[in-house]
Amino acid sequence: MIRDKRGRDPDAGYRHERLERVVQDELNEILRDEVTDPSLADVRVTHVKLSVDYRAAKVYYTCASGAAIDRALAPALARAAGFMRARLADTVELKRVPELRFTPF
Repeated sequence: MIRDKRGRDPDAGYRHERLERVVQDELNEILRDEVTDPSLADVRVTHVKLSVDYRAAKVYYTCASGAAIDRALAPALARAAGFMRARLADTVELKRVPELRFTPF
């Protein structure tokens, strides 16, 4: 295995970024197709930041309609987080499915 000066695998960063994009795409698909809460109809995930050990994901979101982000979105996303995490476990093969923490973008 090739390593850089610090002893790290140079391809590890690429895998991490790729997984962030995969999680983002899957969460957008879950929000669009499977979440039935009408208050989340216009919510779109803009970016996902995974922790190094993949145990947590900071999920940045915005409203696709361009409306200001309502304070009611945070509790609605918190309620849907367990469902979205379970669906994510079904679609993305990871050793650990990250805990989803939502942050407005």
